[in-house]
Amino acid sequence: MGASRLFHLLVIGATGASLLAADAADQPKPKATASAAVTVTAESTPVDVAKTPNPVKVITAEEIARSGARNLGELLQRELPGQVSQSGGAGSVADPQIGASRPQDTLVLLDGMRLVDASGLGTNLSEISLAGVARVEIQRGPVSTLYGSDAQGGVIALYTDAAVADGTHGDWGLSLGTHGLARLNGMDSFGWGSGNARLALSGARQDAPTEADNRFRQGSAFLGITQSIAENHSLSVIYRAAFQGTPIPYQSTDISAPFVYTPDRQATVRGQQVIGTLRSGWGADWGTEATLGYAEQSRVEPNDFAASFGGPPTYSYSSYNHQANLTLHWNPSAAFAGSFLLQGVHERAVQPDYAGGLNRAEGSHIAAAMELAWEPVESLRLVGSLREQKDKQTFVTTPAVPDTENSQTTGKLGVNWQIGGGFRAYASGGSAFSNPLLFQVLYNAGPFVNGPVLHNEKSHFLQAGLGWDQGPWHTRLEAWRTKLDQAVLFDLNNYVYYNGGNLRFQGLEGAVDYKVDHWGLGAWARSQEARDLTQAPDQQLSADAVLRRPFFAFGLQGDATWGDFRGDLGWAWQGPRYEYFGSAPNGPGRTHYNDLHASLAWSFGGNMSLTLRGDNLLQPKITAAEWKARKTDFRNDAYQVYNFPAQPPTVSLEFRIRY
Repeated sequence: MGASRLFHLLVIGATGASLLAADAADQPKPKATASAAVTVTAESTPVDVAKTPNPVKVITAEEIARSGARNLGELLQRELPGQVSQSGGAGSVADPQIGASRPQDTLVLLDGMRLVDASGLGTNLSEISLAGVARVEIQRGPVSTLYGSDAQGGVIALYTDAAVADGTHGDWGLSLGTHGLARLNGMDSFGWGSGNARLALSGARQDAPTEADNRFRQGSAFLGITQSIAENHSLSVIYRAAFQGTPIPYQSTDISAPFVYTPDRQATVRGQQVIGTLRSGWGADWGTEATLGYAEQSRVEPNDFAASFGGPPTYSYSSYNHQANLTLHWNPSAAFAGSFLLQGVHERAVQPDYAGGLNRAEGSHIAAAMELAWEPVESLRLVGSLREQKDKQTFVTTPAVPDTENSQTTGKLGVNWQIGGGFRAYASGGSAFSNPLLFQVLYNAGPFVNGPVLHNEKSHFLQAGLGWDQGPWHTRLEAWRTKLDQAVLFDLNNYVYYNGGNLRFQGLEGAVDYKVDHWGLGAWARSQEARDLTQAPDQQLSADAVLRRPFFAFGLQGDATWGDFRGDLGWAWQGPRYEYFGSAPNGPGRTHYNDLHASLAWSFGGNMSLTLRGDNLLQPKITAAEWKARKTDFRNDAYQVYNFPAQPPTVSLEFRIRY
């Protein structure tokens, strides 16, 4: 039976199984409404953060609102300094590099739905709106056993479901600031006992870091409805849509040639998602969760080779993704929990063939996974998971190229030990994988390339941590290593993708926080590296596949509350790294990057607040003429990615009202 047919049967089965009648039982707690002390991403069932062996960070709705972030890229640059690399100012490409991994190794989920741009080379965090998002969880380290492909570095999970009290509620904010900044965003919600409805809107604009014909502009909308059905079933449906336009006038930054500045150059992206989830309880020990989802995205980018080789002035890329999940949960006792997952994914990518036509490819993925968690004693928790997945990739517009079929088995084991005295130790290890990106297989099948057939990437990993929580003190020390035994690499000499290896990502991170009722102070430090072990020892850190990871990063953050006022301050230093200089890497990165942000909020009238924010406070303000004259070359704090200027210092004032 073909993978495509299996996928459609799985969609029907996932829906039908959850609609079967059953005896009354308590409704399972929705994943997205878990408290801040509970993670729902690290494992298949909700678990206290202090009990899971998987390193996970939770960002609450309050923290999202306090950040003032307009998209996921802006939020994670603040929450994960040195793990996000942005090419320029507001709205520009923001690549995740969790634990020194590659951008394509981090999977982004929305209510369990994969947000993968199948026509691209990874996830651009700047294109992911925060409209309707009530909670973000980040798990570092491979999690292929739960989430399949594209998760060899980690997972960023967004959740929209939230508890809503009866009646009408609202939370709206208006921000104005320097460099043309303007933003209106907020949410109205209405609860009626057995359910709720939520409507969120967001719109923003801001000038580019240097003079340009276009501004950054963003608009997004979210609608979500949750309704209990009888006593033990709950149905949630959401719809999200977003548009973003980003000026990118920096056409060429080749160190060996004059810089090219095109003020009208820009990129646009549109996307939408529809997701439905049915949660059911079947007696005291059993529950199911069925999810059907659809996501699509289209991008328009400038064709920088039109003048030299002809073709249209812009290129269009698009992709869509259908997904069906059915999860069976079993909790016979407080000491034991199990789950079984069936998953089907069908994706399509459409991109230009650079000869005036379009290339199309499809991927079908069928998987079954199982996870078991056991607490033999109260202080010890063991977790094991196993996944079997079958994949098929088809070239729609190139029928002469044979289909590619892969199958992969991955496993993971973890242990969490609460030692006593506030100490806990945790560790996990196993295997992971990723399918070749559809962009890569389409590129290789193109008329100018004729590259080899690509197969799955394969990796194994080990990570461990030690934490101490006592009174106001919270500390952690974590280490990790991931080895890609087989990876998809790009040959700069022959301009083709191929299967090779070996890549290694590893690091060590420590943090300490002191938090009491009215103030808190914290510090963190990270040392990491990415190596291409196929290269000579003196070139392993500067090979094409492992660039743009700061070797060292550290920072401080603090907050204080006095009466109706609250102040927040954060600073991060991202050290030197290897970087592209022109068409090839050339020695170590010669610059560091400081990020300083601060805010002061005043609450008044019981439901209103004013917040003064300062962002990018250490970045220099430059002009287009200065950029073309190369005055920012190797200048500290001017950019994260070589000579794509960062947003200059921005000051804004936000008025927010809640009702």
